[in-house]
Amino acid sequence: MRPDSKKFFLITLGCKVNQYEAELMRETLLVRGYSETSVPEDAALCIANTCTVTNSADSKSLKAIRHFRQVNRTAKVVITGCSTAIGADALRKLVPDSTILPNVDKSDILSVVDGAGQGERLKGISKFIGHTRAFLKIQDGCDLYCTYCIIPVIRGKPLSKPLEDIWVEASALANSGYKEIILTGIHLGSYGRDLLPAVSLMDAVRRMLTIKEIRRIRLSSMEVNEISDDDVRFIAENPRVCPHFHFPLQSGDDGILKRMNRRYDIAFFLKRLDGIRKAITLPGFTTDVIVGFPGETEKQFQNTMETCAKAGFSKIHVFPYSSRRNTPASRFPGRCQQAELKGRLSRLKDLEKKLAVEYKNNFLNKEACVLVEKGRDKKTGSLCGFTERYVKALFEGGDNLKNTFANVRIDAVKADYCTGVITSSG
Repeated sequence: MRPDSKKFFLITLGCKVNQYEAELMRETLLVRGYSETSVPEDAALCIANTCTVTNSADSKSLKAIRHFRQVNRTAKVVITGCSTAIGADALRKLVPDSTILPNVDKSDILSVVDGAGQGERLKGISKFIGHTRAFLKIQDGCDLYCTYCIIPVIRGKPLSKPLEDIWVEASALANSGYKEIILTGIHLGSYGRDLLPAVSLMDAVRRMLTIKEIRRIRLSSMEVNEISDDDVRFIAENPRVCPHFHFPLQSGDDGILKRMNRRYDIAFFLKRLDGIRKAITLPGFTTDVIVGFPGETEKQFQNTMETCAKAGFSKIHVFPYSSRRNTPASRFPGRCQQAELKGRLSRLKDLEKKLAVEYKNNFLNKEACVLVEKGRDKKTGSLCGFTERYVKALFEGGDNLKNTFANVRIDAVKADYCTGVITSSG
């Protein structure tokens, strides 16, 4: 790449971990003197950070890469992300002159950019462009082998970031003005088991609590059977750790859970939530649910509806089952018919809205502490932000309040957010 043509375009698909890894590539290039453009037509370097969690994700990744060449015939194309692990040949056929950067080598992005100092790597990020809250990846890989998931094949066995490296990276983010850090990983609950000596996820949180500038630490998705009573007590005793738990349910039926190779049953799941509620006031529980898993009957779907209602989730991310090639579930019989699948999705989404309102009603006419986002709500133009329990709030105020904490008195509730009035800030 010519020294006077250091513009790059980066597109990222998929999970929070992929977003973090994109930020690491972005910062690596920016530190080296590159500049980012918002359109691929203007770029001398186009990077696709792909996702392959479903066939649909694969299609979106391929579409993005194809678009690069359609709008820019001369740019260097670098393809990385999860799709490269098992689909490199198809990617090369799509753009024959592209460079494939294996997922594990993302931090070595400079090695595939001509004249850019091969082998130079950043160990972590110091900012998260476009975000008020920063993701911090502390773990990679998974060995659970759920039958619908290809990620253990793609990402490999669990691998944890050392405690000291987490502290250094979190300190850099705090120095850049980030007040909330979200700890994330592919299998977050396994954090630290592979280190010598072994440590735990709460050890990582405990280390981060020494950084006074970080006002909130939030845990990303983790398995319900990987949080202990001691963990819950620790969170309850430390108000800077958000009382928000994302536990993927995936199905509310024991038979389907067994076919998914999930490691809990519904009785355990609900008992764990009840235990957390006894220790923490109004914890926020969010989840993922797959609808139409092969063989799912109407009765089993009804069990999922009943389980979700009992759990009292504040948010349910509802996904139709998407077959992923090379997974055991892709060979299971009993595919749900489209009309039936559509109806089930609609019914669960209706329940999700009902449960969301019921949870948010607990905060009506009460004050909530909100971290004000750097960007305003796109539909209303209002300031917006999230409480520690991950409830979105909209309210009026000046731009000077962005990236600060505001106490908001909630005066109305909707499924997706609350509205309120600022009572104080700082």
